Amino acid sequence: MATPHSPWSGTLSASGAYMSEVVPDLVGSTLGVQVAATIARTTPAAVVTLDGSLGYWRVEPDAAALDQWGLTLGWRHDLAPRFPILARTGLDVNRVQTLKYRSTTLAGVGYAFVKKPRVTLIAAPGLGYARSEQTLRGRVLSFAAGKSSEVDGLAWGAHEMLTAQLTPTLGLQQNTLWLHGFTQTSYRQLQLDARLTAMVMKHLALLIVFTQQYDSSMPPPVSKTIRTLNPGVQLVF
Repeated sequence: MATPHSPWSGTLSASGAYMSEVVPDLVGSTLGVQVAATIARTTPAAVVTLDGSLGYWRVEPDAAALDQWGLTLGWRHDLAPRFPILARTGLDVNRVQTLKYRSTTLAGVGYAFVKKPRVTLIAAPGLGYARSEQTLRGRVLSFAAGKSSEVDGLAWGAHEMLTAQLTPTLGLQQNTLWLHGFTQTSYRQLQLDARLTAMVMKHLALLIVFTQQYDSSMPPPVSKTIRTLNPGVQLVF
């Protein structure tokens, strides 16, 4: 039976990841686990989300540590049925990757090319600004762990989102973010996240997440494109 709609929703996810060696004798294989939570509040005027994460990672040859976390606040407001305003601001800290802090703010106006009960497709061009304090080796470590180092300074780009309810228990979510820096180096970065969720119980789902990243700022011999596949479980409430 369908439950009454609640203005509050959220998820709690636990996942594991393994990534092979990226740079011989510099960045070895990566093994880690991560816990992430999302809380969303829906009002007649907007949707506000808060995402948090806490992770334990070991990137050879460095020691493992539980000293990384992140918080992201998102906001969406529909100007018209097909024109939403999207914005988010976040802060990340990761001692393993020598990331003292990373502050990222993005905003844009989107258009819903498909808006149906089972399928939604939105694309939103916009502007962003990011600032971080991290060493070059830390940037490589972040990239190896599937975390984009972001474009420092002012950037323009686009955000694309696809949501599809394939069956009553099987859902697909896909997000793509493209950023192009305004600096002299004009770094380009792409983040793609696709996740397939299969509900096995009322509040329990199996989760498969595929990510692909491209970062033109990675120095040789680091690959500028990296792909990861993470299985996990998710509590839905």
